[in-house]
Amino acid sequence: MEYILIESPPYPFFVYAGDALFRPGDFHRQRSAMGYFDILFVESGCLYMEENGNKYEVRENDVLVLHPQHTHRSYKACEEETYFHWLHFLTTEHFWMANSFPKEWVSSRSHKKQKIQVELLIIPIYQTLNKEAALHIFNSLKNLESLAINRYFQSSMVSKTGTAISSKLRQQELFLNMLSNLTLNDHNSTGNRIAHMVMQFIQANYSKNITLKEMAEVANCHPTHVIRSFSKEYRVTPGKALMNIRLERAKYLLANTDDPCEKIAEQTGFSAASYFSKVFKENIQMSPHNYRKETIKRASSPGNYDYDH
Repeated sequence: MEYILIESPPYPFFVYAGDALFRPGDFHRQRSAMGYFDILFVESGCLYMEENGNKYEVRENDVLVLHPQHTHRSYKACEEETYFHWLHFLTTEHFWMANSFPKEWVSSRSHKKQKIQVELLIIPIYQTLNKEAALHIFNSLKNLESLAINRYFQSSMVSKTGTAISSKLRQQELFLNMLSNLTLNDHNSTGNRIAHMVMQFIQANYSKNITLKEMAEVANCHPTHVIRSFSKEYRVTPGKALMNIRLERAKYLLANTDDPCEKIAEQTGFSAASYFSKVFKENIQMSPHNYRKETIKRASSPGNYDYDH
């Protein structure tokens, strides 16, 4: 798992934020060396992003941090309606990427004969937020977007009332509060790291036969610790999270393709079509066949829009 490590203070500062709705067939165009960090937060749907050869499926409640000097783009167009937020930020301090981080997060340096405490901000490049953290971040983003929506108005007011300065301070406050929810800290770093690594492994391999032993090997810890850390972070066991991801993908394939249940079962990691049908019915309260019929019926009804996420 990769991280971005940023020395502070001074802390990173907010540049701009916005949101976008992509429809099936839309894609994120290529950008290179933008000069600032670009964070993508997906609220629904999926973005298929690539940065320097690394590919990511950024789904609901996922966060991807893109490097200021790297090239990123969509490697595949959206398959479903996708709503996401983006945020740009900068830092004037030293930062780097690494697959691990030092045990000591706080050090000191001299500045004008004074010792200044230096702290590392450690941000996973790709992570899935739990529902509570996702809700908090999405609310912060919407507030940031509303404050940033008319920069020209703010500029015209600054000489009269200082409104622009006040607004920028509020933006920075919201940004740092939001950033604190994305960074690891020395109290929960081990549990967070394990949970995030396992979730990333599940999302990348849900179509395969994943075992708890493999999850523990990925996280380099005991299986019991995997369950405890994962459940604490996401309020669900790794096995249940895997099943939920498989079922959500199966629902999408049933609604948007003509693939038979046998093929969908294989694509989503179920050992047999009969087992897939059994699990699907137990969790969705209808068979895969009936689910497909219902989604086709809803889609063909005029004025009736029902998005499954």
